[in-house]
Amino acid sequence: MDWGQVLTIIFGIAGFTSIFMFLVNKRIYDLRQDFDKRFSELREEQKEIKQELKEIRQLLYKALGVENKNKT
Repeated sequence: MDWGQVLTIIFGIAGFTSIFMFLVNKRIYDLRQDFDKRFSELREEQKEIKQELKEIRQLLYKALGVENKNKT
């Protein structure tokens, strides 16, 4: 085996490895963006639920005639 064949094998392996790593990194990046989007949606839903719970608590205080000590 001469040096040309050795270099061809080395560059072939390096090329395959770099393409594989590029695809893996792209997939990780896509997953990270997807998770960020999902978590931001969950945060928004959580804020809405908290607001609704505050409103329900205020209505219960009014209906039961109890003074609200934690007015916010």
